[in-house]
Amino acid sequence: MSDLIFIADIVFAAAATLFINKYMLKLIGPDASIWTGPVTEECMKTLPAFLLGLSVLGVHVCFGIVEAAYEIFQSHSRQAVMAGVLSIVTHAVFGAVTVWMYEFSDEIILGLISAALLHMAWNRVILHFSVGGSA
Repeated sequence: MSDLIFIADIVFAAAATLFINKYMLKLIGPDASIWTGPVTEECMKTLPAFLLGLSVLGVHVCFGIVEAAYEIFQSHSRQAVMAGVLSIVTHAVFGAVTVWMYEFSDEIILGLISAALLHMAWNRVILHFSVGGSA
């Protein structure tokens, strides 16, 4: 039963994130990818997993896999494959930061905030290089 809950949590996190991020992109524009997207993703990955007693790191890694598949299926390019691989790696790092900060502080919110800030910085760097320095 816990495997089913784990899978349902990942599906929920991915679907909720996709819905919220698309809405925020329409509302705010490209800056949503830097400011609201990372916060949404970290909240959707971390909080349900933590509250359900699931592996926070496992959910982050699986979320990265789902995001990688989405990237690849959206654009069957070599660049999409690289973005997918980076998605898995970076979400694993965000998850590790979340878990480490939680273990260090005993406060899940500090883990979530730390991962969200790192995620924001990562998205900022990626957007900067992907649009020729204008982000």
